[in-house]
Amino acid sequence: MKSLQTLSLLAALLPAASYGAITVSANTNNPASIAGIQDPQGRAGLLGTFVTFNFLGIGPLTATFDASGSAVPIPNVSLTMNAAGIPNTNLGDWTLTNTTTLQLLSVFIVGFGPNSANNTIFDRVAPLATNTPNSDPDARDAVCVPSSAVCNALNISAVYTRPISIGVQPFQNDIYGELDLFIINGFLGLPGATSLSFQADTDLPGVPEPGSMALMGAGLLGLALMRRRG
Repeated sequence: MKSLQTLSLLAALLPAASYGAITVSANTNNPASIAGIQDPQGRAGLLGTFVTFNFLGIGPLTATFDASGSAVPIPNVSLTMNAAGIPNTNLGDWTLTNTTTLQLLSVFIVGFGPNSANNTIFDRVAPLATNTPNSDPDARDAVCVPSSAVCNALNISAVYTRPISIGVQPFQNDIYGELDLFIINGFLGLPGATSLSFQADTDLPGVPEPGSMALMGAGLLGLALMRRRG
């Protein structure tokens, strides 16, 4: 009963416009470039992906995703990709679980970046008219799973960071190497409210398409000619 009352209180404190949603933004610092993109199969590629869990009072704890699709920094705290394989979709269902008395403030999923395996990238809604080639044109920003009462009740901000472009092609504002989740009210493992579920699209870095390889080669040739003339 106490957990239900806590959830009701949290929900009441949130503005109606933000209830049930995750506030999404992007940080375009520290750009990176990869050769290409390929469609993932659920949690394929997560192995070795680096995750930081930040707790109130004890600071950050780190973990990497194992073969089962889970990152576990300490017992009873985990981040899990639930989809073992969903053909023709980049949609991932994630569950964040905390059955401890520690208050979880944020989770940073570094799919492509320092200390990570560099084998997972995040695909969000493209603000521009065109998507990054081979990325999912129907990609969605991070959002609470509708049935996740805990996720809906918390005030969560998702920040996509480390923008990624393909070869020499311009950045299209839709592919990022890291997804940071900030739980503004804090996520405290209470009875009946120990897990929250959200969705976030992912892709896998892959080999470039022939057209992309030709474009990359032309760009490198142009740079070489410019240097020679200089």
